[in-house]
Amino acid sequence: MLFLSGEFTDLLRGAEGAGAAFPTRPNLVVARALDLVAALLARRPGIAGLLYWAVGAGDPAWDTLAAPPAPDRRAATLVKEVYRKRLAPGDFTYDPAARALTVRVTFLPGEATADLREFGLFGGDASGLPDSGFLFNTARHAVVHKAAGQSLDRTLKLTLAGDSVLSGLLDTIGQLLANVSGVTGVTTVAFGSGDPSWDQHPPAPDPARTALQQELIRTPLDPIPDIEVVPYQQALVAHAVLEYNQAATSLREAGLFGGSAAAPVLLDHVAFPAIDHSVAARLRFDVRMAIGIDPAVAVPDVTTKTLADAAAALAAAGLRVGDVRAEEHPGGNNTVLRQVPAPGAKAVDGASVQLTLTVPVSIPAPRLIGLTTAAAAPVAAALGLTIAAGQPPVESPQTPGTIVSQAPAAGDLIRPGNSIQVILATPETTLVPDIAGLRPGEAAALLAAARLTLSAPPFPTVETTLNWGTIVSQNPAAGSRQIVNSGVTPTLAVPPTVAVPNLVNSALAGASAALRDAAAAVLAAGGLPPEPPGLAIGQVTYVENAAAPGTILSQTPAAAQKTVLFGTVDIAVASPVTVAVPALAGLAQANAAAALRNAGLLPGAAAGRIDPAPPGTVLAQDPPAGSRVALGSIVSFTVATPIQVAVPALIGRSVDFAREALAGSRLTLGAVNRVPTTAAPVGSITAQDQPAGKLVALLSTVNITIAGNTVQVPSLAGQSVAAATALLAGVGLTLAVGAQVESSAVAPGLIAGQSPAANTVAPVGSAVTVNLAIPPRVTVPNLVGRTLQDAQTLAAVARFTLVVSGQAESDQPPGTVAVQSPVAGQPAAPGSAITVQTAVPRSIAVPNLIGLALAAAQQQAAGLTVTVSQSILSDAAAGIVLQQNPAAGVKVAPRSTVTVVTSAGIGVRVPSVLRLTLAVATQVLRRGGFGVSSESIPSTLPLGTVINQSPAAGALVASGTTVELTVSGARRVPINTILTDRPFLNQILKTPSS
Repeated sequence: MLFLSGEFTDLLRGAEGAGAAFPTRPNLVVARALDLVAALLARRPGIAGLLYWAVGAGDPAWDTLAAPPAPDRRAATLVKEVYRKRLAPGDFTYDPAARALTVRVTFLPGEATADLREFGLFGGDASGLPDSGFLFNTARHAVVHKAAGQSLDRTLKLTLAGDSVLSGLLDTIGQLLANVSGVTGVTTVAFGSGDPSWDQHPPAPDPARTALQQELIRTPLDPIPDIEVVPYQQALVAHAVLEYNQAATSLREAGLFGGSAAAPVLLDHVAFPAIDHSVAARLRFDVRMAIGIDPAVAVPDVTTKTLADAAAALAAAGLRVGDVRAEEHPGGNNTVLRQVPAPGAKAVDGASVQLTLTVPVSIPAPRLIGLTTAAAAPVAAALGLTIAAGQPPVESPQTPGTIVSQAPAAGDLIRPGNSIQVILATPETTLVPDIAGLRPGEAAALLAAARLTLSAPPFPTVETTLNWGTIVSQNPAAGSRQIVNSGVTPTLAVPPTVAVPNLVNSALAGASAALRDAAAAVLAAGGLPPEPPGLAIGQVTYVENAAAPGTILSQTPAAAQKTVLFGTVDIAVASPVTVAVPALAGLAQANAAAALRNAGLLPGAAAGRIDPAPPGTVLAQDPPAGSRVALGSIVSFTVATPIQVAVPALIGRSVDFAREALAGSRLTLGAVNRVPTTAAPVGSITAQDQPAGKLVALLSTVNITIAGNTVQVPSLAGQSVAAATALLAGVGLTLAVGAQVESSAVAPGLIAGQSPAANTVAPVGSAVTVNLAIPPRVTVPNLVGRTLQDAQTLAAVARFTLVVSGQAESDQPPGTVAVQSPVAGQPAAPGSAITVQTAVPRSIAVPNLIGLALAAAQQQAAGLTVTVSQSILSDAAAGIVLQQNPAAGVKVAPRSTVTVVTSAGIGVRVPSVLRLTLAVATQVLRRGGFGVSSESIPSTLPLGTVINQSPAAGALVASGTTVELTVSGARRVPINTILTDRPFLNQILKTPSS
């Protein structure tokens, strides 16, 4: 399982550079983060790592709470995004040792100027548009008032960890999120023979594993269709096929590789009992890699339910509504027709479920403009529709409360059961007075005179040392216009809180004074006496620790947190650390000393006592084993001492004499060193490292030096460098490494040649030069222009493997090899890889066609096909290109189609005839060359008054277009109608799929 956690810090700086730092706080990594990780590992096109840092205003109501409400881990957007900034490569730092990704961003003066209460990092397919892309993490915090001249520095540290997750996967995810160049997701799958013991007990995943136990074959994976992202289960499945002649043996392991094309790393490893592939068989493997938690939620059956009931059933199961689609059917009743996943399927907690609703067939929307909502409701209800308020009301000369616009517009299609959004004429507004400096009772009287009200308590507060209980700010602001009888919310001055000082690593004796000093200024500002102190020590807990006794280790509340005046701070204080004394009896003296140091203790004096035990064996200890003493205490012990014998005199004697004499004294002959000399006979002993007569322990070693000048060179063929060095040193020679030689008779890295040759004579102390074996190299074949199947065959015949790394534009036939590395003709080691890219046709950039005549655009787009999708009226001459797709600069294949929209000619603007009589409006329109038609609806306006027109005023239409007028007619008494509740399809939230 993958674990992601994060923390962040802020620094708000003024124009002069100084600023206020905020403490480190946690942030929430949401469920969409795992969707982004899965898409990156699956190499989904158009998906990148973290791209934007977005900030939001959140909800001002949070300011009245002790802390903002915790965000939902299923969130996909901020509550109210106000600004986002693109992240640059230099904004990321990835620490592979700590597996921590640090992101730094600075919102400069003029950027994100607002009251900020939340932020989030977006990636995947995110753009500059608000709420776009995958929300990776989010945090809510106390409001930060960022002024236009201030800068806001933010640092986010994201830590990656995992339960049985390979280290290579964690590093790759961190680098993918940081958009490190050259790092990619899963690229290949490998299979191996593993360990036969796995047939009974396959091992658990090892996070430190970097390779297969015994890899046999590795094959490339195409992102589509070889890598599948399993929806609702946060997992990847790599589909691989082993043909009849590939890895014909027993298979016990599989691994997914990726991270880098140049140096792939192991991302996932699975071991299993043997699968026999030694027979002629074609095997298909599905290698599954879990990214998040295992799916454990059974998807309930919500078919035939309403959207609200389906959402409730899914929420009860820990799931949520995802993308909602609609299908029109006669008799459709806004219930669920289909769902994905199907009922009973398993999904992860918080996953979304896609729903398809059966809805009625669409009908034309009625014309409601000029009516009150009460008058419009029966008109809509007769068609099975409802009325819903759209944007806030607008001030209008129409009667307050009447409809001034509607969506959808009259005549547009809408489904029965949906609502028509309407905008009403606004009622009277009034000027908000300034209530700063007043008390709530005084402010209520002043607001009442202005036909406004004071909002109900509790009121927002701000800490200050002056005028407690008076109003310091208001919302809405003084001087703004507000609807009569609306409320004004005041912010009151309240006494300040105290910032807790940092007591950690200080002495307990000074803690009370530090707390007293931290609150002294607050007491003085409030006119309070210094006693009792504003802060005091609360509960004290003693903890064994290596710090000096009495040192404060932790505190609650933490440093810099705000707490109430006259509150307490709980602390944990260090006491001396004790350890158990290990048992030393029977250990060698060096091992006993090491055991003490490992336990945090020090070895003391070692007294000797003759004993049959091996020399240096511990016989007794003080303090005894198991007793507890302070860390760093000294433990002394008694060791066995051996029986000693005198070393015989050997100088002037032969080596054979020395061996017999030492054996008779129960001693051992050690190294025999040769030194060229003429002062003594060749072969006689000239020195001994233990002088004659010295008392030494039984079986001690005595090294000697004999006179000599030349030695016989031994044979080194097939030896390692270390073994050959030791062999030469024994006869008084040294080793030098010369040039490498190709050899098939000797394993790579072993000695394949030497000089001087074996069995020749060389001076003592001279060097023997050796040549190390390397494998015979073969020539790389030419694969350019070959199909992948032919290239695979040629590479295998030449004893190479083939790796396909992507595509390259080329004049070679599409799909054939366009580029290879290493190039043909170079020597390379057998079994190494040849990396190739397949050919795709060379692309061309689409030219800018906007503003050109159609003929000129077709000439400008040489090599492409220009087609006209539609012609529309505009302010440009007929035939001029107004829009194009693809856009200018986009690269496409030769002979691709560019679709354009051209001008149908210069249109005529429709004049406004609202509020005119029908006769006058008809004259105005006909003089402008327009046709006229009209219809009458009940209205409170004078009879014959134009209350709506279609097309609207200012619309660009062709000359002679008929303008439809809606005219005020006689009022009708509405019939009382019982309205039934219907789901509002246009209010369905389109939630991105998990």
